[in-house]
Formats: sequence, structure tokens, C-alpha cells
Amino acid sequence: MANHIYHDLDSARKVLPEVRKLMNLLMGLHRSLEVLDGIEVENESDDPKLEVTIAELNMEFHKKMYLYYTYLRKLVALGAIVKDLDMGLVDFYSKHNGKDILLCWMYGEEEISHWHSTTDGFDERMPIDILEKKSRTR
Repeated sequence: MANHIYHDLDSARKVLPEVRKLMNLLMGLHRSLEVLDGIEVENESDDPKLEVTIAELNMEFHKKMYLYYTYLRKLVALGAIVKDLDMGLVDFYSKHNGKDILLCWMYGEEEISHWHSTTDGFDERMPIDILEKKSRTR
């Protein structure tokens, strides 16, 4: 069984500013890496200047890849589970009535205001206030 970092809603909201900052950086790197990865250059004439350009592109790619994993590691250490970099989806493990759930946040949202079960995804997410109502009725 994996060791998860669990957050209650307050602690997840407390780390959200740092998660937001890191996701902004990570999403930008993700887009840059996609572009760099799509560049294919062949030096059929063995042009030394072109070899330098190819080396510089490779260096840029690997530098960005290093930063990508650095930011991803920081997010994981905060308990954030990056689900989709194109949409900016992040989940946080939490508990509700003794069961694992995922608090769900999407880049651009002001706060964490949704959740879903560990077997559901973004399309099935529900407002946080449903959890609060369920807690009051038990």
C-alpha cells in the first residue's frame, strides 16, 4: 500500500498558494517540453554551426526536464497529486467518515471547492458542501 500524504480541507487550502505557483511553472515547462520534443533536426551536411544549435536545443530540453521533475517532486512533497497538466488538475488525499476521498482543484479556481471518490475522476467531482452536509446528518 502506498504512503499518501493526507490533508483535511484546511491544510489543503493552506498549501494551495504554493501548489498554484508550482503548477503554473510546471504547466509552462510541460508546454515548452512538448515543443522542444517535437523539433527534429538532421545535420546531413555535418555543418558544425548546426551541430552547436542541436547541442543547445538538447541542453535546453534537459535543463527544462530537470526543472520539470524538481517542481513535480516539490508538489508531491506537499501532498499534491498532479492528474492532468493540460487542464491543471490536482488532487489531495483526504478522509471523510473514515474513507479515502480526493479533494479536487483545477488551476484557475480560487480555492479547493470539490471532491470525488478515489475511483472517480474530474467528471464526477462534487461540491465540498456536500461533504459538510453528509457530516452533519451522521
